[in-house]
This record gives sequence, C-alpha cells and structure tokens, in this order.
Amino acid sequence: MHALQRILLVIGLLIATGLLSVSCTDEIKMVQVHFDSREGSSLDAVGVPKGKRIAEPERPQREGYAFAGWYKESTCSTQWDFSTDVVEADITLYALWIPLCSITLDPQRGSGGTTHVTAVLGEPMPPDMDPPQRPGYQFCGYFDQAGSGGTLYYAADMSSVRNWDKTTGSTATLYAQWTPTNLHASAGGHIFFDKGSYSDGWQYLEAAPVSTQWVAKLWSSMDQFRFVGASGFGIGDGISNTQLIIDELGQDSEYAALLCANLSVEQNGVTYDDWFLPSHEELALMCQVLHQSGLGDFADTYYWSSSERSSAIALVHNFSDPTEPPEAAKTYSAHVRAIRAF
Repeated sequence: MHALQRILLVIGLLIATGLLSVSCTDEIKMVQVHFDSREGSSLDAVGVPKGKRIAEPERPQREGYAFAGWYKESTCSTQWDFSTDVVEADITLYALWIPLCSITLDPQRGSGGTTHVTAVLGEPMPPDMDPPQRPGYQFCGYFDQAGSGGTLYYAADMSSVRNWDKTTGSTATLYAQWTPTNLHASAGGHIFFDKGSYSDGWQYLEAAPVSTQWVAKLWSSMDQFRFVGASGFGIGDGISNTQLIIDELGQDSEYAALLCANLSVEQNGVTYDDWFLPSHEELALMCQVLHQSGLGDFADTYYWSSSERSSAIALVHNFSDPTEPPEAAKTYSAHVRAIRAF
C-alpha cells in the first residue's frame, strides 16, 4: 500500500509539473522588436515579453547625419517612448536622421577663435564657440554673406541667434563682419558698421548721438496708411527707404522718417544733415554692435526702422528682446534714432 501511495505521489508531481510548465508557456509570450536603421549601422532584433517595455538600444551611427530617435512608422510621425511604450506584437522601429553640415567660420581678416562647427538642420548653432579677434575692430558676428548684409547666425558673443536652416549641401561657410573701434565718428555718434571699402558714396554707418533721440513717435498717422514701397530690409537700404517714405507722406506731419531726414547736428564747427531712418537690418545691427556692448545710451524698448511690411504695418526692433517678432502698426509709438552713411 505504501508503495502504491508513493507511485501515485510521483505521478501527481509529474502531472503538476507539466501543468505548471504549460501555464508558464501560456503566460510569457515573446514578441520581436526589429530596428530599421535606414542606412545607419545595423542593430539586432530583440525579444521581449508581450506587454512589456523594451530597453533603449545603443544609438546607431550614420556618417553626415545626427540620429533623432526611433519612430513607430516609416514616415517617422510618432516617436517611440522607451520609458512608457509597451510592445504588444512583433514590430519594427524606424530611425530618423537629420542632416549635418560642416561649417567653416571665415574670420575675414581676423584671427583666432573657432574655425569649424558642425550644425544640425533645424537646431541652434553649436554653443561654447570662441569669437575671432581683429585689432582696431569689434566683432559683429558670423553671417552667411561676406562684406555686409546677409543673415546673422552667430552673435558677437558667439551665441546662436538662428537655427541652422540651409539644406543646399553638407558644407557651408559663414563670414565674420566687423565694425571699427578706433575710427572717429565725425558727427559725435557711434560707428557701428564698416562695409570694407568706399563705394556708392559711403563706407561707414554712424548712429546719431543720444541727445537727438526721439521718444514715442509714429511711423505714420492712420490717415497716411498706404504702402509707400519702403520694402528694403538690408544694410544700405535705409537711405532709399527714408526718401520713399517722405516722397509719399510729404512734409506736413511729424513722423519717424521725416524727423530723421530733418535732423541737423553740429560737431566741431561742421553741420551734419545727411541723416535717415535705418532699415530693419541696419537697426538690428545697431542694437547688436552698440546697445549690447553698452554703447550709444539706447533704451531697452522698441525702435522704428524704415522697412515696411504693408500699408498699415512696419518693422520695429525690440532692443530689450531682439528675438521678439518685429512687426507693429504704423501708428505705434516707438523710439527713433537716426543714422548716416559716409
């Protein structure tokens, strides 16, 4: 009898073990996660229990591109969140890549500083870079155009002022622009731009002294709302913008462009009466080169440019926050500072 009991006990244990094994197999179902690195370095598929999270794998590599995460669809519209997403079935995750651009920083007669950076499309310019030096000149930043004008990407302190947005190739060049620090400003103001050589009647731009600054002035009155054609935004456009505005709005009211054109400054026995309202880029450069260096006694407020957007909208520049959108109604009250070219 005891022998029979022992046999039945062994059989029961075997059955219980088998049932337990079947139960475990039913509960732990494994699914596969495949990684489509899309021309990047390959990764092996990973098995994971159904309903569980997967550990984030090592980042794939692809020359000339920055890895930007794993996505649920081949269109890369929904990013996989490794901290919360669980795997319910066999899936494929897709790598998203963003092009890199190798950028040469041309100091334009300067020396030292960072000479190359690698930028990611759509991202701010790489931080912690060093500016170049040039005796007798103040660095104004790196632009996409040599000489003057163009789009600013690095400010004078090498902070990013614009995300990298060029898609034309894997290499590019940005150019330093400079303004002289040892040049005498003949009309008593401050030189803030040197285009490198004398042409079209001028080489330098000078901001008028703070004593000539106006407060709370209009670009135009409401009854003067019309598009006058002052559509120049660049360096060198302020003088023609100012003349277009005056030709259209006339001499009968007090507004920003006319105030600048009628300004007369006497300095060392010489009268300077060739002033105009700066274009938007001229105004922005004045803020960057002078105001951000503590020169010119500018206020932390809005200043008018001579650049207009429409019949009722013109461009301002916020000297307190240059990143703020630049548009304002022409009847807005803003500060005015004239400049001259010589």
